[in-house]
Amino acid sequence: MEINIPEILAEVTQAFRRYEAALMANDVAVLNELFWEADETIRYGPQEALYGYAEIAGYRSGRDVSDIARDLTRTVVTTYGRDHATAFTEYRRLSSGRRGRQSQTWVRMPDGWRVVAAHVSLLPVSDPRPSEDAMAASAFDPDAFIRAAAPALGLDLDEERIAAVAPYLAIAREMAELLEAAPVPEGTLALAPVYAPEETR
Repeated sequence: MEINIPEILAEVTQAFRRYEAALMANDVAVLNELFWEADETIRYGPQEALYGYAEIAGYRSGRDVSDIARDLTRTVVTTYGRDHATAFTEYRRLSSGRRGRQSQTWVRMPDGWRVVAAHVSLLPVSDPRPSEDAMAASAFDPDAFIRAAAPALGLDLDEERIAAVAPYLAIAREMAELLEAAPVPEGTLALAPVYAPEETR
């Protein structure tokens, strides 16, 4: 069995990203499409245990989406041969700051890649975690950030635009880290003058 055949890994990664985009947009039709329509499909959530496609679809139709926007860190997609894969990720909800984990098992079905099992959990609020600055510095993912933030900002970005923006966001992040790390003696900062053009005569 070959692990992470490049073209298969690309297929599953694309399916995973499509699922995440649908989740951020609350596109129930696509979310349902990407789950295997069978009684054997299972999804465990923070508060719910759903058995079978019908229960999962029913849950999606009425779920609370008030804290839906999130960003992902440490996403790991692994393929096993040409027909099986797993996708694991950690996430942070942008509104509440709550952190959680998500795992999915994907199988190639006649109509495409489908999730046959999923588990979503929230970490306890009191759970000790690394500082947000440390996590951002070690695991900043421009692509995932754009995909999570764009729907919240009302931006409709296709794959080509996301690919074009991601490198510049990474560069901006690196520049910000350099500025934050630069030593600045206390009392040496001053506001830049405001440019006020003369009136045209």
